[in-house]
Formats: sequence, structure tokens, C-alpha cells
Amino acid sequence: MEKLTSTSNELIKTVSKLSQRKYREETGFFMAEGEKAIIGLISAGYELKYIFTLTEDCGFDDKNTFLVNESVMAKLSTTKTPCNLLAVFKQKTQDKSTLLKMKKLLFLENIKDAGNLGTI
Repeated sequence: MEKLTSTSNELIKTVSKLSQRKYREETGFFMAEGEKAIIGLISAGYELKYIFTLTEDCGFDDKNTFLVNESVMAKLSTTKTPCNLLAVFKQKTQDKSTLLKMKKLLFLENIKDAGNLGTI
């Protein structure tokens, strides 16, 4: 597990841009914060690109897992109180015919508070 401690690190600067819709669309990647969200996305078959963690015993340990400090996590995070885990995933695309066959769809954008999503 590599340590990243500088907010000016190129990878950190690149990943922090994923908070912008434009950059997510350009790159085809998105961020997820928190253990439950990350495990859920992995279970759903999303391709994991990077994991950033504040603790060495995060349960993930490969070449794409990075140990970061609080200031780096704060730069990456889109929440007021950063989680211990943040991950970058490759977006999945669905063709229109697949979406039209689904009985129920829910599209969400700019959910900033997990409580708001829970209410929905």
C-alpha cells in the first residue's frame, strides 16, 4: 500500500476533479465514499480503479490502494466530514433499449447527504 501525503500529488489532483460532472463525463470514472457504498458497488460488478484510506487495516490491500492523511482525504471528499474510505470506479453504460425494458428506474444527481437519499 503506497502512502500519499501531498494534496499536490498528480493522482490526488486528478481524482479530486471527479467531483465535477464535466470531468466525470470526460473520464468515465466516478467516486464513492464510505465502506457500504464501496462494497455495494463492488458487489454490483463495478470496476474498481483506486481506493484511498485513512487506515492501514481497511480490508483492501493491492497496488491500487493508497494510504492518505486527513488533508488529502479532505481534498478528495465531497462531504463536509470525510469518510475513512473513498474509491474511484469506472462508470457502467446502458443502452436505451435495456433501460426501456426496466419496470422501475430512479435517476439521482448531486446527492450530497446520505440522509436525503435515505428519505427517497
